[in-house]
Amino acid sequence: NFYYYFTDKENLMEETLKFVHEFFLENAIKKAYDESLSPEERLDKMLNKLEKIFLSSEGGCIMGNIALETAYTIPKLTEIVKIYFNDWISALKHIYKFKHDDNTSQELAELTVQDVEGGIMLYRIYKDKTYILKALQIARKRFKTDYI
Repeated sequence: NFYYYFTDKENLMEETLKFVHEFFLENAIKKAYDESLSPEERLDKMLNKLEKIFLSSEGGCIMGNIALETAYTIPKLTEIVKIYFNDWISALKHIYKFKHDDNTSQELAELTVQDVEGGIMLYRIYKDKTYILKALQIARKRFKTDYI
């Protein structure tokens, strides 16, 4: 029955990653572009949703996990993961641009994603959610200052 729906395991993983990406866009990323909210409210809503998503998943971030496992072996999956991270970085940059110039916003957005992904990894290792919470708190500080 498996091969009726999917050509192989890679195809299954590809469809799973696309589903996760759509879920992430719909439930977290689109909050960054909600014109009915102030930029700070957009950031808070997006980060609050990310907190719920990442703390409710015992496996951490599937995109980060797949990136580490397949980066050099399955380019098709790597491209899907890149799009996911690009969307996340773009959303943060969009919000940070309300307070910072273009280059600084890009740098702060990239640093935030790095911090959150690192926080997810440490959360999994130490079973301590404060790693993710600290990374999200730093993301909020970056909106208000040039905190790096």
